[in-house]
Amino acid sequence: MNRLGTLLLLALVGFLGYRLYKLIEKEVKEAVQYEPNTNVVSSAVATGMPPELEISWQRACEAGPAAMSNWLARFAHRVSDPRRACIELDYCEKIAWANPAEARRVFNAVKARVSTNSPVYRRIKSLEPAFR
Repeated sequence: MNRLGTLLLLALVGFLGYRLYKLIEKEVKEAVQYEPNTNVVSSAVATGMPPELEISWQRACEAGPAAMSNWLARFAHRVSDPRRACIELDYCEKIAWANPAEARRVFNAVKARVSTNSPVYRRIKSLEPAFR
């Protein structure tokens, strides 16, 4: 009977741990406003990037946050808003867990630069709670 009680207790702890994990995962996704296709850009935001940089940006996104950071350091000055703001917000979302201070710094720079009538402004407002 003692072994059966131990097994039931372990199963209960495992089940509760799994439920807690799913709850935390759901809250994190809501806080960051998870968007699985953040690189899909509306036609209003698509302007502002030279066509020759689009392919290199896609490759940097596939390579990860370090490549995105290097790409931004090299080419950000050649991209104009609102596309640049969209790219930098994508970068913020990618590095939010690994480097929250850098994500907050970039987010605040975008927020200060973008006006309220920009097509990206709604996305900035939705991400604001995550980067406070």
